[in-house]
Amino acid sequence: MSDKAWKVMERKIAKLFNTNRILEKGVEAPDIETNIFIGECKYRAKIGFHRYFDQAKSYSKKAGKIPLLFTQEKGKSPLVTLELNSFIALCRGAGVLRDEEVD
Repeated sequence: MSDKAWKVMERKIAKLFNTNRILEKGVEAPDIETNIFIGECKYRAKIGFHRYFDQAKSYSKKAGKIPLLFTQEKGKSPLVTLELNSFIALCRGAGVLRDEEVD
């Protein structure tokens, strides 16, 4: 029996950052944790804000820049979304992620 897609995604992200999935049953815990990041991985058939990100991506291709999506719910702090490959590049540039840590 093959793993659920969300488990595969969590493992992929954990491996990327040289850590493991956190498997705390019955306890509130993040999906992954590194020395500087805490992560929640959400895999869904459709996530609403992706269409907004696609708009930013369209503009970024023309300009040759990294697309970002900024969102904010009333009364909460703004969030920024970027593609995993862009995040990896930024982490490598900051010395947080080494090339040999990624397959």
